Amino acid sequence: MLAKLKSNINKNKVIFKKKNIIMGETDVDLDGYAEIEFENYFKAKIGCSFQKDLDKFTKIEGSKKSIKLTNSWSNNQAQIMINSKTYDISNKFKNILSYEIEGISNMLEKGEYKIENPYMDRFETEFNISILEEWRIV
Repeated sequence: MLAKLKSNINKNKVIFKKKNIIMGETDVDLDGYAEIEFENYFKAKIGCSFQKDLDKFTKIEGSKKSIKLTNSWSNNQAQIMINSKTYDISNKFKNILSYEIEGISNMLEKGEYKIENPYMDRFETEFNISILEEWRIV
């Protein structure tokens, strides 16, 4: 995570409005879609699939403008589109999970057992886990 959004969202007030998940024989979600509403009226439409070729972008829509991020889950060349204007992003970043691996490695090398991560704190980690757990309940 390159930017961190802090909020006081209550993880118990996350509502799955629509959910359609197809689980495989090995308990892997093969195809899944959900609409999630947070207590601050932020809404998210998410999807993942091993069966379909989905677009690789993140779109953020506001009441006046929208932003579209291409290749938002990889460190490949990306673009940000704000309404009809496009901006190229040429920075190369490591894979998002490599930051977690690096943090845990550093902690173990120091003999520490408390993870301090500048990208995601404990609340945000637990919040994301609770959403993923709800996602898997079919």
